[in-house]
Amino acid sequence: MDGSTYEIEEDQLGQICARIFKNPKSKIQEINFDFQTEKSYTRISNFNPNCKIKATQLTWKDSKELGEEFLRILKYFDSKYLEMLKLEPEISREFLDQVCKTEQWKCAKKLEATGNFDTRIDWFMHFEQITVQKMYFLSVEKAVEIVKNFQNRNLPVGSFFKICTEFPIMVDTVLTHFSERFLDSKFEISAFPTKRIFFFHFTTKTIH
Repeated sequence: MDGSTYEIEEDQLGQICARIFKNPKSKIQEINFDFQTEKSYTRISNFNPNCKIKATQLTWKDSKELGEEFLRILKYFDSKYLEMLKLEPEISREFLDQVCKTEQWKCAKKLEATGNFDTRIDWFMHFEQITVQKMYFLSVEKAVEIVKNFQNRNLPVGSFFKICTEFPIMVDTVLTHFSERFLDSKFEISAFPTKRIFFFHFTTKTIH
């Protein structure tokens, strides 16, 4: 495709998408699954491209909790091309643990999760960019672990994490684990009345 916009009849959509996915030269910037009606679930249940999808970003919007249908679709994506996961539904810890074991999750570089996100911190230590809009609680130990993980990796400029928690983080205690020189150039934190946003951004090369 040359960047133009095309209108496709619904009954032709599956066939045309299959052709695009199977074309060895096809590379897709983003695939967005948006479930607004029950009919949407019927359509996706028939989605079976029988090939690996070469897409940079997978976006999944759903009013229901993330479930097995997402896991099935995720495994069609080629992990060599998939860089970003953007997930809007609520996510149970038990189900997310299954997702985190997939090659697609392990190879992705960017994560944006806006639904409830409560899982083991080590499941997303490999990401270069992390945005989590709703985490129930982040302990001082885990907060320090995340910062040190970013500090000790050779990450590109622009790497960051942003985690919004329901309960405030003990910021002053977290900061005592790092040098002033490191914090002055790398670290920003903002407080809100009912939430705590834990934000860390790489503006230069790693400083220890």
